[in-house]
Amino acid sequence: MVSHVMVSAQTDQLSTKALTLSYFGETLSHSGLTLGMEHYPLQSKKHQLVWSVSMGAYLHQRNNTSWFLWFQVGQRLIFKGGFMLENFVGLGYLR
Repeated sequence: MVSHVMVSAQTDQLSTKALTLSYFGETLSHSGLTLGMEHYPLQSKKHQLVWSVSMGAYLHQRNNTSWFLWFQVGQRLIFKGGFMLENFVGLGYLR
């Protein structure tokens, strides 16, 4: 299960950056968190080009604890009602 939460305020101008906080885990017993930053170099009300960097960690009890860092580039399509469709490609490091 991966959850993604983005917080923003309403303004007339489109924001060019966002902070993200996500739950990163398979179940509640294999939990983790991700903190990230997104940048939108090109965007409209219906489309965003997204560059992002994220770091996080997870805990798998009695097995391992790891941290990770990844960089991604992708696009986000925004539909009426706030529904979004995204696709990304990225490179990361897991330790």
